[in-house]
Amino acid sequence: MTLQTLKIFISIIACAAVFELFLAINHSYPSLYSVSYRAQMPTEALESRLKSNGPSNVVLCGKQLELEHNISRNTSNTAPLEQPICQRANGFVNVVIIGQDDMNHVQTNNHINAVFHAMDYAHDTNTTLAIVENSWASKSLQLLFSHNLFGLSQPRWDINGETHLDFVIVKDEHDIRERLGYKQDNIISKTGDEMYYYHSNENISEIQTRREGALRILWTHPSRTNETSSDMCSAVNFHNRVENGGHLTNYQSFQSPYVVIHSRWMSRDGCLKRLGSLAHRIKNQTGVRIHRKAPCLMEPSYIRSILQSNSLLNTALDKSSPMSVPIYIISDRKNPKIIPKLLEDPIMGPNIRILPTNVSWVGSDMMLGALAEVFIGTPISTLSGNIARARVALGFDPKTNYLFPIANESKEQINGNRWEFAFQNANSLYDTRILNHYVG
Repeated sequence: MTLQTLKIFISIIACAAVFELFLAINHSYPSLYSVSYRAQMPTEALESRLKSNGPSNVVLCGKQLELEHNISRNTSNTAPLEQPICQRANGFVNVVIIGQDDMNHVQTNNHINAVFHAMDYAHDTNTTLAIVENSWASKSLQLLFSHNLFGLSQPRWDINGETHLDFVIVKDEHDIRERLGYKQDNIISKTGDEMYYYHSNENISEIQTRREGALRILWTHPSRTNETSSDMCSAVNFHNRVENGGHLTNYQSFQSPYVVIHSRWMSRDGCLKRLGSLAHRIKNQTGVRIHRKAPCLMEPSYIRSILQSNSLLNTALDKSSPMSVPIYIISDRKNPKIIPKLLEDPIMGPNIRILPTNVSWVGSDMMLGALAEVFIGTPISTLSGNIARARVALGFDPKTNYLFPIANESKEQINGNRWEFAFQNANSLYDTRILNHYVG
C-alpha cells in the first residue's frame, strides 16, 4: 500500500467517524433545522418528514418565532449541506481557501458577505471551501454566532462548519495538504476582496434557498455571553426590560413590538454619493427610479409615512394618546442632524429610543433590527442588507423591510404623506441588478 493510498484510507475512516459522531449528537440533541441522515433518506421521504413535523417554534432573545423547516441546499444532485464536507467533497479536485490575507480595511458585514460569496464560488466551481482559523473570515463568524451549534458538547467550529455551513476550518495550506489530502496544485487561494466582489451566475432563487438555510442556522444560534458588549441579545434584552418596567431577566420570554431605523451616513456624505450611483444602476437595470436621498436623510416625514402605512403611527397631536411603539435608531452618527430631527418631531419624538453604549455593538444592533416589527434601512449598507435578509430567513414578511423608496415628485410624497417602495420581496435581496456588490 502506497503512502498516498494510506492517507486516503485514513481520511475516509476519519470522515466516517466524524459523521457517526454527528449522527449520534443529533439523535441525542434533536434539532428541527438539521437533517442528520439526509444522505440515507430519499428526497421524498425527507420532505415528508419535514412536512409532518410542521413549523418549529423558537424563542430568540425573548421573541417567539415560528419557522418553517428548511433544507439549506436545493434538492438537485448537489450534495446536501448537512452531510460532512469530507464526504460531500469526495470527488472534488480542488479546494479554495480564504482568510490568508488581511481584510481589516472593511467592516464585519463586508467580511460576512465575502464568506457567503466564497460559499457561492465553491458551489459554482465544485470545490471545497476552506477557511483559515483566526482569520478575518472565521473571527467575523464567531463574533456574531455561537460556537455551539446543534448541542455539540464542545465548541468546535471545524465540525460545525463541515456539518452545517458548507466549509471546513483549517490552520493553513499545509493543513489542507496533510489532513484533507489535496496537492499544492489543487489549492486555490482567494483574497477577501475577490470574494466580496464575486457574484454567482446561478439562478437567484437557488442562491436564496441556500443562503436562507445558512442564515437560519446562524441567526437561531447567536453568540450569548455575560458581557453586554458581546452578547447578540443585549439590545433586545434592554428593550424588553425597559418595556416591562425593568423586571425582566435576560432569558425570559417577552414580546413587545418596536421599530428599528438604521441610519448609515458615512464619512464625507458617502451615503448620498453611493446611493446616487446605486439608483442610477437600478434605473438602467430595472427601469425603476429609486429616490436618491430619502434612505440617507431619514427625514421625519419619511419615517412617519412608513409607520402610518403599518398602523404604527397615531397622527393626532394628542398628548393623552401618544404612540405606543418604541422606535430605535442604530446609527454610525456621521450626520449629527438626523437623530435630533427625529427627536424633535411632535408625533414620533417621545418614542425615539437611543441604545446605551454598553449594550450597542454591531451584533446586538443587528439582532435588534432582525427582530423588529418594521425595519427601515439604507440599501448601500451591508449591515442593513444583512438585517433584511436575516429577517426573511427568520420568517418576517419581506414587505416589512423598507430600503428602496420610489422616486415620485408628487405633492403627496413631497409633503411626506405617502411613499411607495420597490423590491419588497425576498428575491430582490439577492439580485445583483438591484444591490450590486451589497448583496450578501
